[in-house]
Amino acid sequence: MRLRNAVRAARTALRGQKTAGGAFRVGRRGLDVDLPDGPRAHVELVYPAPADARGEPALLFSEPLRQAMHTHMRVPLAALPARATTDGLRGAPVADGRFPVLLFMHGFGSFALQNRRQLEDLARH
Repeated sequence: MRLRNAVRAARTALRGQKTAGGAFRVGRRGLDVDLPDGPRAHVELVYPAPADARGEPALLFSEPLRQAMHTHMRVPLAALPARATTDGLRGAPVADGRFPVLLFMHGFGSFALQNRRQLEDLARH
């Protein structure tokens, strides 16, 4: 019963969750990069987008991530909403202007999504 209540609370918290402030919307794009030693790496670009930008809302959990968290971390799929979105807009244009570039590495044993809120807040301001 406690797990069910926790899942409901998480879904309620994620529904319509937005961060106030900032002059920009948030754009997101995925990019696969060939590394010098052979493998490919997925890089997620998070950037300031114009205030009137349009794009497809970025998913909070991709299906492969949902499945990996369920399989390896034993997180119930019900706790990982398939259609929850972030504040980011896939394919939104980049805002005009000059902005600093931040490189973020989530570290071994974790995943970039856990820091999504901080990265989107930085891009928004």
